Amino acid sequence: MAKYAAMRPYFEVVAQGLRTPSSLALDDTGIYASILGTPQRDFQDSSLVKIPKAGGPPVFVADAIGAVFGLAADATGVYWVSSGLRGGDGKVFHVDHPGAPPALLATGQHGPAGLAIDRDFVYWTTSDGQVHRVGKRGGSPTTLATDQDRPLDIAVSPAAVVWTNTGKADGENELPGALMALRR
Repeated sequence: MAKYAAMRPYFEVVAQGLRTPSSLALDDTGIYASILGTPQRDFQDSSLVKIPKAGGPPVFVADAIGAVFGLAADATGVYWVSSGLRGGDGKVFHVDHPGAPPALLATGQHGPAGLAIDRDFVYWTTSDGQVHRVGKRGGSPTTLATDQDRPLDIAVSPAAVVWTNTGKADGENELPGALMALRR
């Protein structure tokens, strides 16, 4: 592994040669990354890989079926949102372990973005101003919030579901964003 001395402590290259890695998630054994597909295939050839925390070659986890904008992992598997080709084509997926077929948890999502998980649920935001959740093994998605101002990132704790509202551009003036919380 190459080491860089630009700053102390030293930083290590854990994996290299990945095509546009973006969304990241960790579990006890590895690092998950989304790998962006090709524009020629409308990014429908995107994928997820797992790299051992100590470094090593990436292991294929699943086809992502579109650009990934949210990714999370825990002991039960890996969860992600994928954009789709048009508004309303976004999907939420889960896979138990690398190489297993992905399970579809939700469809018909408009620009899914942030994603977070807790013990029982998967949470995500959408570009049409909504915040949703679904059980980790599927079921009917529940809308937690509507009419949000471009929600993006999301985080959960036992006390609250928190997300960012990034605000909108209004001509040359940017309107302020906000942090929103749904207390439990």
